[in-house]
Amino acid sequence: MKNQLRTTLENNLLFAGIDLNKINFNSLKLELNSYKEGSFIYRTGDPADMIFLIVSGQINLSFPELPEKKSILLSDNILFGYKEMAENSARLSNAVALKDSYLIKVHKDEIEFLVKQDYAILNNLCYSLEDKYFADIKTEVTVNEDFKPLPTDIDADLLAELGINSKHVLNKRKNREPKKEKTGKKTAENFILQPEITKDKIDEKKLIKIIEAMQVVNSTNKLDEVLLGIVNIVQDLTSADRVTLYIVDYTNGILWSKIALESEMREIKLRIGEGIAGWVAQNNQILNILNVQEDKRHNPVYDDIMGYYTTNMLCYPINNRNGKVIGVLQLLNSKNGQFGKLDEEILNLMSINCAIAIENSELIDIKIKAERKASLHKLINFLIEDIKQPVLISKKYAQHLQNRGLPDFAENILNMLQEQLDSVIELVKSLSMLAEDDNVLRTSIINLNKLVKDFMKKMEIYLATRKTSVQLTLDEDVKLKIDEREFYQCFLHLVRNACEAMPNGGKLYIKTQVEGDNVHISFLDRGIGIPNSVKNKIFEPLFSYGKTNGSGLGLSITKKIVESHGGRILFASELNSFSEFTIILPILKKFI
Repeated sequence: MKNQLRTTLENNLLFAGIDLNKINFNSLKLELNSYKEGSFIYRTGDPADMIFLIVSGQINLSFPELPEKKSILLSDNILFGYKEMAENSARLSNAVALKDSYLIKVHKDEIEFLVKQDYAILNNLCYSLEDKYFADIKTEVTVNEDFKPLPTDIDADLLAELGINSKHVLNKRKNREPKKEKTGKKTAENFILQPEITKDKIDEKKLIKIIEAMQVVNSTNKLDEVLLGIVNIVQDLTSADRVTLYIVDYTNGILWSKIALESEMREIKLRIGEGIAGWVAQNNQILNILNVQEDKRHNPVYDDIMGYYTTNMLCYPINNRNGKVIGVLQLLNSKNGQFGKLDEEILNLMSINCAIAIENSELIDIKIKAERKASLHKLINFLIEDIKQPVLISKKYAQHLQNRGLPDFAENILNMLQEQLDSVIELVKSLSMLAEDDNVLRTSIINLNKLVKDFMKKMEIYLATRKTSVQLTLDEDVKLKIDEREFYQCFLHLVRNACEAMPNGGKLYIKTQVEGDNVHISFLDRGIGIPNSVKNKIFEPLFSYGKTNGSGLGLSITKKIVESHGGRILFASELNSFSEFTIILPILKKFI
């Protein structure tokens, strides 16, 4: 490579800290283009298939679709345009030359070729996505002195090397001061960006493996598969004995993860700020701990849950494009005795792609659930209209025949027919309730204890047929504002659910307990329980577990009714042990 081009590339962020003697440039085009003042380099919506290295000039990045985002002014030795390429999206900004400028284009395939030769190039690219990269150059009026542009007269020698002639070039070599020789390692001011790496380095094979692995992760849109793929890749590439990936749920203030225990997947949860992973999520800092058992943030309960003893740990926050923590990678028990810089560097290289993969799969998951709900509503409305009228007519004729003094055997048949028709009507009501986006509540003020007793009286016959007795424990009486008819549906579904869990009969424990401004109404059975692998699905429409009969709508409807009353429903269960559902409702007022 000729001297002038080499110097130009050395000065650019893309090659900060890179030994250009080890880079093969023979197959690269490295197109140098001139842009007149006011001309567009690219516009919003254009394909993002290249990045740009500023040789000289001044470029303004503006975000017309993001009015809250300030424009950014860039000048010599900066690179731009990698963000959208990394996210595999179209351009999100407009790039305009504010004065005559010269840029080197580097195409996507050229980037991949360069990264394979020296992984630190990828590190420099990743740095160009971070907020601190722009911290000193964000402006709408002036340019920071550290990034003050040089005159736009670009060296004629450089253009000659690239086979370009331009009338805009002013060759002033005679009047220039001689260039100072560069010695030693570049400083942070010259864009040395990669963390210190000692004797351990990421070799070419491992880097290629990281790139290929992340391509596999990004090839699926299913969240569970994405999470499992990330965990497997990290465990394969680092010295970790075990890897856990937590997803941050800000709505509920928790981190959750799925881990394999024995023959099933178990979901574990912890509050943001709880434990080491929770602390990392809250503080957005990397923790590399040599002796975990002595760390006050460590919660040994999770070791007990997993049947594992943690000695050392590396916890790494995964940030999205806005710098928000969306996940935490937790690496346990390094096979080398402790986690080193190499392990941190691998996570650093993977974190951006991990964040993109997680966010994309979550968005698609939300879209699929919304489409599934819309399709279910259409199906329900269709069934209701087609079923309701013939059922009501059949019931009317059956009632008419019952008043005609028929023989006993005919009366018995009509009674059974009425029961079956009532079941269909109940199902239609349930479907109708589920299809409504907003429940219209006909609320009244009721005494909770009296309401529970009345509901239990209505269910006596059903409980007797299921050989189920009820132990009722009532706390102090309170007043609630609820729709009594709809709330009866909650009781009915939860009692039926408990009876289904005890096919040979048993005892159902129903209890009310006042806690502060809320009352808890719990339903506990000692039945078959619910396995961890399906716990996250039990409130989904049409999902059923362990029932010979049932539409799979009861718990979905119950949840919807409770939430429409400003309450919530919780559950706990262990397989072959128990299940407990608890309705929590706001109290209107206590009795005095």
